[in-house]
Amino acid sequence: MGVPAFFRWLSEKYPKVLTPVHEVPPETTASSSGYAAAASACENLYIDMNGVIHPCAHPEDRAAPSSEAEVFEDVMLYVDRLGAA
Repeated sequence: MGVPAFFRWLSEKYPKVLTPVHEVPPETTASSSGYAAAASACENLYIDMNGVIHPCAHPEDRAAPSSEAEVFEDVMLYVDRLGAA
């Protein structure tokens, strides 16, 4: 369980903690798109795992995973995608 309103408090107190990051299309490499420099400037990445696990366990665009192993696989792929952005 997270801390209620923590994200709002943090982003209002320290507005520079939020940096827009654009996902690199799969056919484009990070080095040619210029996003690698922005991603390498990130020293810390904090992830609200509730916002990752819930959509992986209850996806809106496809059928729900049939096993816990599929949920974990989806979570790992999502976190990998976040790290690559």
